[in-house]
Amino acid sequence: MGYIVAELMLQIACAYHAYRNGHVQPWLYIILIFPMVGSIVYLAVVVVPGFRHTAQGQQLATGVRKLIDPDRDLRERLQEAELVDSAEAKRGLAEELMRRGDFPAAVRLLEGAAAGIHADDPALLYVLARARYGAEDFAGTQKTLDELRVANPNWQSGDAHLLYARALEGQSQEQAALAEYEAVAKYFAGEEARCRLAMFLQKLGRADDARKVYQAVAKSGERAGKFQRQMQREWYALAKRNLTG
Repeated sequence: MGYIVAELMLQIACAYHAYRNGHVQPWLYIILIFPMVGSIVYLAVVVVPGFRHTAQGQQLATGVRKLIDPDRDLRERLQEAELVDSAEAKRGLAEELMRRGDFPAAVRLLEGAAAGIHADDPALLYVLARARYGAEDFAGTQKTLDELRVANPNWQSGDAHLLYARALEGQSQEQAALAEYEAVAKYFAGEEARCRLAMFLQKLGRADDARKVYQAVAKSGERAGKFQRQMQREWYALAKRNLTG
């Protein structure tokens, strides 16, 4: 009985999809005349290839691939780094190691890559700073970002500035961290910097000041468009929790 119901539901879903998407000729007739076989063929020929090219389809395919073979990306990065002994290949491998939570290994790899002609490479130094932060080497993070700034005075990054503030917080340099949080929150693209400033103010016991920042974030969320709300949903939700909790 359950099989019959499932077959009927599949047939109805495929027939509806064919009708809504203008596939009446010949697919709707094939689905109705050959319920199970027609539905499966329709899924394989029409639905799956089309879905694959959508953002949702690509996300699903990536998720399935990682579920089936979770080490594939790491193997590919390792192979690339071995075949092409370049700073870019090593940076890609380091990113994959960090994604997997192996920050010490990423630090070791990047320390070797950020040498010679690449010693001042801002992209490498920034990834190295992120890796050191992930390894909870906050002093090393600050040192790396200072070196990056000295070597590349015109290189600008709100993300790097925010990381610098977090590295100072990790070293309990409260006043210096607060100054950097306040500075980066004024221009950072997105709401993360303001939310981290608010969280730090809470940590300092300045609940009223923190609430004002959360209110500003929440108000921004009310005015934001759909895409902006989607991109910043984590931080809008954080502000709302802190205002209602």
